[in-house]
Amino acid sequence: MRRPVAAATADAFDGGDAAAPFVLPPLDEPATSQIVERWLPAADPYTVAAIHSQAGGVPLFVEELAQSRLAAAAWYAMRITPAG
Repeated sequence: MRRPVAAATADAFDGGDAAAPFVLPPLDEPATSQIVERWLPAADPYTVAAIHSQAGGVPLFVEELAQSRLAAAAWYAMRITPAG
């Protein structure tokens, strides 16, 4: 099933009756912590602070960095596990 897509009007691009822009503030560290803990439940405060600093409060970057840490930890665990 296809979802309807909103069509942009020419007025929105030439300064006509465009919607008013709004700016979302960056996430604070407690909000970053909530996102990080979804991917890394045992994340220590230093990891959360590092991800928060690197992501600059952008939710997409927070998730990507947390997933990256999770993947790196899994790869590392796989590499050090003795075979057989």
